[in-house]
Amino acid sequence: MDLTQIKSLKSVQLTIPGLYGLDLYPFQKVGVAAIQSTPRIILGDDVGLGKTVQSVAAIQLLHNTEELVRNDTLIIAPKAMRPDWYNTIKTHTAMTPKIGDESDKACKYMKQKWNVLILGYPTARIRIEELEKNPWRMIVLDEGMFKNADSQTFNAIRRLTDKAQRVVILNATSMEVSLGEIYSHIELVSPGLISYDNFKTRFCRIERKTFRTKYKTLKTVEKIAGPKSLESLRELKEFMNKFYIKRSYADVSIQLPEKVTKNLPVELLPIQKKAYVEQIKKYKDHEIKGAQLLFNLLRIADGKLENWAKEQYPEEVSAKGLALVNLIGSLGNQQFIVYSTYLDPLLAAAKIAKSMGKRVGFFTGANDSRDQHLAEFKAGTRDCLFITKAAQRGLNLENCAHMIMLNQLYNASARTQLEGRISRINSKHKNIFIYNLIATDTVEENILTLLDQREAISAYINEDGDGFKDLGEDQIEKILKARKSLIDSVGLENSVDSFEL
Repeated sequence: MDLTQIKSLKSVQLTIPGLYGLDLYPFQKVGVAAIQSTPRIILGDDVGLGKTVQSVAAIQLLHNTEELVRNDTLIIAPKAMRPDWYNTIKTHTAMTPKIGDESDKACKYMKQKWNVLILGYPTARIRIEELEKNPWRMIVLDEGMFKNADSQTFNAIRRLTDKAQRVVILNATSMEVSLGEIYSHIELVSPGLISYDNFKTRFCRIERKTFRTKYKTLKTVEKIAGPKSLESLRELKEFMNKFYIKRSYADVSIQLPEKVTKNLPVELLPIQKKAYVEQIKKYKDHEIKGAQLLFNLLRIADGKLENWAKEQYPEEVSAKGLALVNLIGSLGNQQFIVYSTYLDPLLAAAKIAKSMGKRVGFFTGANDSRDQHLAEFKAGTRDCLFITKAAQRGLNLENCAHMIMLNQLYNASARTQLEGRISRINSKHKNIFIYNLIATDTVEENILTLLDQREAISAYINEDGDGFKDLGEDQIEKILKARKSLIDSVGLENSVDSFEL
C-alpha cells in the first residue's frame, strides 16, 4: 500500500511489541504505517499531534522486523528537544537511546552500543566526517529549518541522507509560510526531483529588489515571498503527494484544550508617552529612519527604550509592568510562561515576578542553564518560565495552562508554533489561556489592526528593527497614525546569566 492509499485511511490495525505505555490514536497509527511504507517521507502534522511519538513507534516497529538493528538510526534535533526524544525512547520502547556529547571531538559515542543516536544540527555539521563513515539505515530530522539549500548545515545533512535507506523529516511549517524550507525538505527526501529555479518558477511568488552597492554598481536580490497562487499551492501539494503527509486537528477530530485568548489593553504611563512622542519628533526631524522608529516605539510600549531591566522597580515605569503585577497576582500558585521577542523586556518582567516571590526560570538563546530551568519548570520546582523565540518550536509544556505575551509575534505561523507549546493533545488542562498585553493608542495597536493588510509586517522584528525594512514611507505613516491619548502629549548590557535567581 503506497502513501496515497494510506492517507485515505482513518485507522489501521497495528500492534507493536516493545512499545510500552503509549496508547496511539488512530491517526497516529496511520502515521506509523506511512513511515513504515514510505522509505523517504515528510511528516508535517500540526503542532502537538505527536510527530515524535509516531516516529518512535515506527522505529520500534522497524526494529521488530529487523530492518533496523544496532548503531544504524540517527535522530537530529534542536538541543531543547533531545531530552524529550531520549526520554520517550527510554521510557516507552525496548530500545537503547544515546545522546551524543557535542564536545566529543573524537565521536567516541560512535563506538558504543545503542539503537538510536540523538545529535544536534551543529554537531552533525561539525562532525560530518566521522558521521558519514557510519552506514545509517534511518535518519530522522526533527524541525529541520533549512531556509535554503546552500547552507553548510543543509549540505552536511544531505551527505548523510543521500546514503541512508530511510529519511523522515518532521516539520509543522506550513507551505504558505516557508516555501524555501519546503524545497530543502524535498531535496532531502527526493534529491534531484526538481531544480530550485524550476521550483520557484512553478510554485513561488518572487520579490526582487535592486539597490546600488558601495562600488556604485546595481545589484538585484530576490526572495520567495509566498506561493504564486492558491492554484500553485494545490499543485505543489499534489507534486509532493507521494512523500508528504500532513494532518490538522480538524482532520483527526482530536479535541485540544479550549484556547481562551484575553487581550489586556494598557495605556502608556506619562513617562512613556513623553518618550514615545520624542521618538516621533526625531523621525519627523529626519534623525532616525522609519524602521528604527517603529522598533523604538515598540520597545517604549513594552516599558523603556533601553535598560528597562535595570530599573530597581521596573513596574513603576511601565504600564505593561503594572498590568503584569496584577495578572501574576490573579494566577495565584498556577504556573505561567512569559514570552518576549526581546531580552531586556523579558528580564524586566522576570525581575517583577521575582519580586513577587516567584521562582523564575529562563529558556532563551542567551542562557546556558536553559535545559535545567526547563526540566525544573516541568517538574514544578519553578513557578514560571520566561522565554524568547528560542522556545518557539518543539518544547512540550503541557503542564502549564497560562502564557503571557509581553509583546506580539507578527507572524501567524510562529505564533501558532509558540502557542503549541501548551496547546497539546496530552495537556492536563481543560482550558489554556493566552494573555496579550497590548499598549493602546500606539503603533503596537496600529500594527495589529493593519496586520492582515501588509504581509511584510509578518516578518520578525529583530533587535535592529529590520523586520520592517521593506515597508514604504506610506505604510509607516499609516502605522504612526495618531491615537487619541497621544494627541495632547507633548546597547543592551543585561543577560540572563547575570540575573540573580
